[in-house]
Amino acid sequence: MDRYKELAERLKAATGGRETVLTQGIVTKVDGLLCEVKIGGLTVPDVRLRASETEDSGQLLIVPKVGTAVTVGSLTGGLSELVVLAVDHVERITVNGGQLGGLVNIGELTARLNAFVDAFNAHTHQGTHGPTSAPLKSAEAFSRGDYEDEKITH
Repeated sequence: MDRYKELAERLKAATGGRETVLTQGIVTKVDGLLCEVKIGGLTVPDVRLRASETEDSGQLLIVPKVGTAVTVGSLTGGLSELVVLAVDHVERITVNGGQLGGLVNIGELTARLNAFVDAFNAHTHQGTHGPTSAPLKSAEAFSRGDYEDEKITH
């Protein structure tokens, strides 16, 4: 037996004979853990953005942009209980409930750190008879908003 046919038969047996339904649509609205997806001429409300509806502080939540294409699958074999499986464009990603804040934009952070290092390396001390070299440049204070990307939190 061909491996793909065997996989299809095993999946069908595992789901109690229900047909696996996958389809594609366009997100028209997002509300919390649910979204609305237009599939052909039909707008389907209450499509899940996560596998379960259970509140979980360790969740992974991928929120699609309104207007983007998504692939949805059915948990029942029909158009009830759909869940988003893949997203073309993301509005926001939350990892582990977003409790630790945003991820770092490493390019901007590196530039800021290097500016600080340059200022530190140019530092001189005052000698008994005046400065021993050029005065220390002042470095700008670090601000979290300068290098935090709040679209992805963990």
